[in-house]
Amino acid sequence: MFNNYLMVKMILNDSTQTSRIQFSPFNQGLVQPGLGYYNNIGISSLLMPVDNLFIEGNAFLSLQKTLFTSEILYGVRGVLSYNLTYILQFQLWGQYISPSKYTDPVKVVSGLYPKTSVGGAVIAEPSKNVKIGAGVEYQHNQRNQKWESRSGGKVAFGF
Repeated sequence: MFNNYLMVKMILNDSTQTSRIQFSPFNQGLVQPGLGYYNNIGISSLLMPVDNLFIEGNAFLSLQKTLFTSEILYGVRGVLSYNLTYILQFQLWGQYISPSKYTDPVKVVSGLYPKTSVGGAVIAEPSKNVKIGAGVEYQHNQRNQKWESRSGGKVAFGF
């Protein structure tokens, strides 16, 4: 996985409050040796209207290449994060990827290519170097036109 970000920050002042906005172009992708890769190129914006609330929006083009197909799709993604406490955060997200013209067996089997999805999670960060989260996500299966649930947890340690 690779990520390249360039941050551009803006502060908007009005008579009642200060809103913080960030814009950043990004390049994000994943290489799957022997199967293919995807590369998302787009722009991301982050709005922080109050101290505990973060709203992120992305628009991107997704170059997706496998052994069988190569195509450019478009997508949008939104994330709403709210800090419930100093340690606990609540997140909701949604992503739309334009439908593929192809039924590619690599994309059907591999859960690593971006898909249309919605989800939510609760994340605890008890220290600067430890994150623990649990959530659920619904992904749209383009092949059978149904929404499928995926739940999971994550523990991350930083050094």
